[in-house]
Amino acid sequence: SSASASSANSSAASSASASAAAQSAAAQLNGKWVKASALQATSSSSSAATPVADNAVRVNVVDATTGAAVKSFDFTKTGAQKGTTLGTQAANGAWSLSDADKTALTSQLNDALKGTNYSVSSLSDAQVATLAAGKFGSEVTLKVASSQVAANQVRVTFTDASGKTLGYVTLNRGASDNTPLQTITNAANGTSPVLTSTDKNAVASAYATLLTSANVKGYGVSGLTLQQLNTNNAAFNAAAFGGNINVVVSPEATTPLLGTTTFKDTNSADAITYFENANGKRNTTGQFSAALAADPSLTGANGSTVTVAQLNTALKAQGLDTIYYAVNADKNGVSDRLTQNDLNGNGNPLFNSSLNGTKVTVYKLTVTATNANPAGLFNAQNNATITNTPNSITLTYTQAGHKTLTLNTGAGSNGAADSKTLADFYNNNAQS
Repeated sequence: SSASASSANSSAASSASASAAAQSAAAQLNGKWVKASALQATSSSSSAATPVADNAVRVNVVDATTGAAVKSFDFTKTGAQKGTTLGTQAANGAWSLSDADKTALTSQLNDALKGTNYSVSSLSDAQVATLAAGKFGSEVTLKVASSQVAANQVRVTFTDASGKTLGYVTLNRGASDNTPLQTITNAANGTSPVLTSTDKNAVASAYATLLTSANVKGYGVSGLTLQQLNTNNAAFNAAAFGGNINVVVSPEATTPLLGTTTFKDTNSADAITYFENANGKRNTTGQFSAALAADPSLTGANGSTVTVAQLNTALKAQGLDTIYYAVNADKNGVSDRLTQNDLNGNGNPLFNSSLNGTKVTVYKLTVTATNANPAGLFNAQNNATITNTPNSITLTYTQAGHKTLTLNTGAGSNGAADSKTLADFYNNNAQS
């Protein structure tokens, strides 16, 4: 069996012409009245025909499995400034919404979805992250699962004890599956999630595998009572093809997949100790390593798995998919690397005045994680398992280019003084 859908994440909706979208909207209305504030368009292209207000975020809802456009609505907030985000982002990269905004968004979302086969009882963590990162004056694409499950599928929806939906996985019936429980068991790597003893560890791995498929992190069975597990057992045993079951899970202590990350340039034997990330932030390797280890995509309950794709998501979220570092081109060896003692933290000016007259080279590096980079982390299926012992890794970056300039940071400078970041320096000067 295979997972055909998981927790909602942002993706691009397919485009259609404005006139075709209008016809689609008319067809979907099917004679029913829908509030104008709730239904703006039925596709990303038709919504683009109507500019988004500066204090609004347009939410384009798409099917979580197919990506097909469902509905769109504008979420407006008095006093919001264009370009600011709807939610807030923590230092570890996690996005959140205020309780008031979550309530309002859930209500408007369900208003927009009336008359369709879609609804949302509560926003999942992934949906919250998608909406929170949305910017006023722009659009976001929100995945929502259809309430309909195909006759050859069974859906497992995970909730916390309060009933909040955490995520779901829709499983396709295997050719030899006689029952939905068999399909679920096969999806859990052959381990049944039905507890037949009082030992929770007997089903922990099955739950962990299913939770990973549902993209739910930080939850498991260790905090569940036997009564809750028995309720889950009844749900698993009563599962039917074409239907959904709700399974309760409890918060688990999360562990990082990664410990220390070493960042290396493929053209150098020496590790990079100080650099700038894609967001213009300069720091030591230790600080960037800690931020990557704390990224939500790379933490989870003991026994849960992380994919290569999730590592790439974390690298992008932390601005570590592209980095820059600088060297004193008049020197040779690792001692030529510029550090925080050579670069001003506020970038005004970028280089300390003691470097006037010095030839400086800035390197731009990029990386995409693979099964082999970092080496030894992922198995043949591109998965890494979280254990109580975080993994130390080395990420090897490829040079995208380099720029060299003799610094003149005073009046009438040659361009270095105008650079606030190493990225500016790289982009504002000719290739060397």
